[in-house]
Amino acid sequence: MACHSFYLNSKIRVGDGIDDKKNLTGEGTVFYKGSYDKELYFFVDNDTKNLTTTKLVATFYKKSGDDYTELNTENYTITGLYPIAYFPYTFTARGDYKIRVENEYGAWINTVEFSIK
Repeated sequence: MACHSFYLNSKIRVGDGIDDKKNLTGEGTVFYKGSYDKELYFFVDNDTKNLTTTKLVATFYKKSGDDYTELNTENYTITGLYPIAYFPYTFTARGDYKIRVENEYGAWINTVEFSIK
């Protein structure tokens, strides 16, 4: 399934922090969790177009066998006046994950997959 045409050049990057200049740090697709929960940041980038939504709806999935099981959905308020936005999420378990992000009207922005080991 393709993303909504307005978000055709969008991408979601995953990292373990945001620096003081609002740049993603520790970007990757595999992250390591010690004995504590793992907080990750999701950086939604719509290339040169403003996101034009005031809410990002992120649905979190965890891989179970060959399929993904939905964990929960979170709403993040943003200004929408910029082509980028980010939000944090804390994971309590290791595994393979997928996050689907939509705008407030249900238009799909993009999906990203990553692992926590």
